[in-house]
Amino acid sequence: MTSKSSAGKASVAELQARVAAAERDLHTSINDIGLVVEDALDWKKKVREHPMESAALAALVGFLAMRQPGVVPGLVRQVGKIGLASLAQAGGGPLLGSLLARFTGRK
Repeated sequence: MTSKSSAGKASVAELQARVAAAERDLHTSINDIGLVVEDALDWKKKVREHPMESAALAALVGFLAMRQPGVVPGLVRQVGKIGLASLAQAGGGPLLGSLLARFTGRK
């Protein structure tokens, strides 16, 4: 039989084993979080997985950017034009083509 004092307290070896297990669990959790964050920030993968949605978002940003000529720098306007063009090429239809022509000044 064990005495009350040894039954209620863990030995040094048990405490070290618990700390080691907690460190392993923490390390695994941090690695898992890193993988999730890395996947969430992989925008190229998201564009490959959702090309139409990505092109639509680029077109929307481009449309909004081109509506603010005094505020938006030329680079952002160019990116917007590329977004509209990519959506039109992805099957956006004649309406999108006419929008692109209107906002880029092409006929």
